[in-house]
Amino acid sequence: RPCPKPTPAGPTPRAGSPGTASIGNRGLKAWEALGVVRKGGPTFGWPCYEGPNPLADFVNATPAHNGCGTFGTSDNPSQWTAPRMTYNHTDSTLSQPPGFIGNGITGGIFYSGAFYPLQYRNAYFFADFGQGWLKVATMDSTDHVTSITDMDPWLAGPVDFARDPISGDLFYVSIYDQV
Repeated sequence: RPCPKPTPAGPTPRAGSPGTASIGNRGLKAWEALGVVRKGGPTFGWPCYEGPNPLADFVNATPAHNGCGTFGTSDNPSQWTAPRMTYNHTDSTLSQPPGFIGNGITGGIFYSGAFYPLQYRNAYFFADFGQGWLKVATMDSTDHVTSITDMDPWLAGPVDFARDPISGDLFYVSIYDQV
């Protein structure tokens, strides 16, 4: 689910600047991904791409999957947009940045309050349903992930995030009552 990222001047939808949306892109077989959208038009290529790679099941389907050959054409003018972060289901060395695995990204939320320590301000909190962890991604001014920090390795079925409108605290919704 897209979550607007605060921008220095703030989002101004009426002026055509809605802010940056970060999208958790659930994979099919081997990858999870985080996509970033600053303006309309990008496509993350589903079902033709999964994470950083073409998904051969669709690209090579018989009969052909017409959508996989249409990127950059008049039918589908956008080119495939590579994700900003990917992680593999089983091999942490393939993840970008490397070092973690998962199999069910739960698109997160940016923390914009002042109560949490400085390293978490304007950082992206995201979870993985399958592995039950919460991590924090730090991004640079061009929305590239610069670091991933472990936050909580024991979440029980995280499926959504919300921000308390008064305190700014972050909450997650769990569909399980135990780990």
